[in-house]
Amino acid sequence: MKKICSKKDCFMAGEEQDIANFYLDKKTNKYRPECRSCHKTNSKIYRDNNKDKKKNSDALYYAKNKDSINEYKKKWHQENKESRKEKINIYRVENKDKILKQANFRKKERRKTDPVYKLRENVSSSIRIFLYTQNVSKKGISIANNLS
Repeated sequence: MKKICSKKDCFMAGEEQDIANFYLDKKTNKYRPECRSCHKTNSKIYRDNNKDKKKNSDALYYAKNKDSINEYKKKWHQENKESRKEKINIYRVENKDKILKQANFRKKERRKTDPVYKLRENVSSSIRIFLYTQNVSKKGISIANNLS
């Protein structure tokens, strides 16, 4: 009969830990020699030192599995629609200032680079100021629809 151990020595840290702190290698059906925290640390160091290699392998994997990845993402979004909405709403409430700051920055940058956008914003602003000074409301109707 096989003895089941509840402890194992970490190869990297050199200390005895609970077996639950080790990953199970699916190929050999044995526990890895390093604990989870050492494994995560080593993986992060490897990724940081081999960014180009990791980027290329990720791109190659995506190219080979594009359809299944997109299908999985679509399915996940459909299954988690409500929880995503809740998380997005919570984020918006908690980060209102940050979102507003980013939107203003994007607007300023677009005004600098897109002359048509800048003209439209200037005209809209002028119309809004004129209507405000005259105590008139356009009542949600777009002025652009009436400019034919």
